[in-house]
Amino acid sequence: MELDELKQQLNKRITPAQQQHSAADISALLKRDSLSVVQKIKRSLWIELAFAIVFILGCVAALIFSTQWVYRTYFFIFIFVSAAFTFIFSLLLKKTYKLSSSDSIRSNLHSLISVLKEYVKRYLQLGMALLPICFGFAYWLSYHDPTRVAKPFRWDVFGFLIGFLLIFGTAVYYFSKWYLKKLYGNYISQLEALLMEFEEA
Repeated sequence: MELDELKQQLNKRITPAQQQHSAADISALLKRDSLSVVQKIKRSLWIELAFAIVFILGCVAALIFSTQWVYRTYFFIFIFVSAAFTFIFSLLLKKTYKLSSSDSIRSNLHSLISVLKEYVKRYLQLGMALLPICFGFAYWLSYHDPTRVAKPFRWDVFGFLIGFLLIFGTAVYYFSKWYLKKLYGNYISQLEALLMEFEEA
């Protein structure tokens, strides 16, 4: 009996506090939660931007210190590819900072979610498309290296490399899926849930 009385007293104390929350209060709480998720997305973007810049610097160092024509050409191309990714990261960061400083967070959430979902989709597609392109380009450069002109073409070596590419590509695909889900996928799901709460508030 004492337990039932305790429950009744707790309900009396909790219910009035819950009823005091207006639609504006709920909207403010949702806005705070949304901005918290956006901060985490910004952190992920800064991490990727930092990795891209470090990779560019590595390619520049390889370009400067390498004496072989093959490596210099390969890393020269990758500098431009990495620069394109850096530009995309910068645009996404600008988008997330705009959301953080805006009062109309509900409308901007729609835009941010759609941009991030499209970004994750294209990120995976582009990453997987670049893998065979980079492999083929590296093989072509190696085969046409002026210092190794006399090297004959070997089908067994080529077949081994194709098999290696398939195995490596499969591993990269699943790693990329996990990586993107960890950096963005979970946060996109949280933003979608918060947006639904905004609509219901």
